[in-house]
Amino acid sequence: MALFLKEQYSHHERQVLEELEKNVRLKVSLANASESAEKLRVLEGQIEVDPNVDQLREIIRTASRREMTLEDALNDLSPITRVMFLAIRSLNQALRIVAK
Repeated sequence: MALFLKEQYSHHERQVLEELEKNVRLKVSLANASESAEKLRVLEGQIEVDPNVDQLREIIRTASRREMTLEDALNDLSPITRVMFLAIRSLNQALRIVAK
């Protein structure tokens, strides 16, 4: 199963890279998203060492207006549960492709 999933991951990774080469807007958007994620990581590090961390987290949580994303939900799972979910989801997607 692990070998199958590794091969499937490699296949999907190649497809994504091929699409990125074709789509400049997507490439730029991903670069911008990556830059924002890095800035957020640095800011979260600064918040963690702030003496008012609990108050800051509550303000951020209250001010946030977006709905929880799948990524947010996955980050709340334990590592083993997250891996199991992603593996089952990948297998399900592969089976859908094969069924077509």
